[in-house]
Amino acid sequence: MIELVWDARQQGTGRGTSGASLRVGADTHFSPEDLLGLAAAGCLMKTFLTLAEEAALPFLSYLSTAELVPGEQPDRPLRMCVRTYVTAANEADRRRLERVVARARRDSPIASLLGDRVEIISECSVLAGASPE
Repeated sequence: MIELVWDARQQGTGRGTSGASLRVGADTHFSPEDLLGLAAAGCLMKTFLTLAEEAALPFLSYLSTAELVPGEQPDRPLRMCVRTYVTAANEADRRRLERVVARARRDSPIASLLGDRVEIISECSVLAGASPE
């Protein structure tokens, strides 16, 4: 269970099940919107890492960004856009990584909760000269 306590200065202290705490709100490092982005990107990354490990699939790097973006129409709600960038050592691994990223999109609990309000855009590339195919 997560606990969040707000004070009179509009700052909150969140405590996780591990006991770790984080300050949220006005004049702090993270806004609630930032935390939603971190949750979406972090959950997708954890799902990807688990699937890549299960498949014994190596990769050189993983980076993601997340941001709230306005809906397509003025009456449409905000959406979360998560972008992932995965680097492979060769073309064969890149193709396999694309399949793992697609599966991570389907299996990510946060992405499932956000439904059509999350857009996940992935880019898998090969680091030139990293390893022959």
